[in-house]
Formats: sequence, C-alpha cells, structure tokens
Amino acid sequence: SVTALLRPEGDAETIDESGVTGIKVATVARARAVGYAAAYETVVPDTGAIAMPISPPDSKVPLVIAVAGLAPRIKNAQTRIVTEMKKAIAALASPA
Repeated sequence: SVTALLRPEGDAETIDESGVTGIKVATVARARAVGYAAAYETVVPDTGAIAMPISPPDSKVPLVIAVAGLAPRIKNAQTRIVTEMKKAIAALASPA
C-alpha cells in the first residue's frame, strides 16, 4: 500500500495493491524533505498530482490532501499549488 511507502519500516520500492511499481527510496526521501510529493503521468496518462500530509490537532490518524488534474496545468502551477496547500494546512493547525 502507499502508506507502507511512507513508514520507515515499509518497502520503498513498490506499491503493492495499485500495481504501480518503481517508487524509489530517493523519491520518498525527497518528499519527506520538501514536505510534499508530486507525480506526473505515472498512473494515468496526462495527469499529475501534488500531495501533502496534514495533521489536524484532533486527528489521531495520518491524513493527506492532494490536488490533481491535467499534468501540464498542475506542473505549471506547482509552486503556487504547494504554497496554497501549505497555507491551508497551516490554517487547519491554527486554533479558531
């Protein structure tokens, strides 16, 4: 499962249930370092996605938020999307 990829004890070389393979240890390490993962044309042609973990204060389970769409649009707006996602996640963590 994808979750196994993000656990230190998990196998970072494959995603078993989806049939997608070839996720490299370096890819997972980079996602952890920058705080998000971006994937383009890996599962469905012409699509892309950016995903980030979120940890609302009242949640005890790991959660993820993602933005997906046509690969060129997501790729061209990646910096803006990442910035807006980080703002939204920060707002979730702030007390109301």
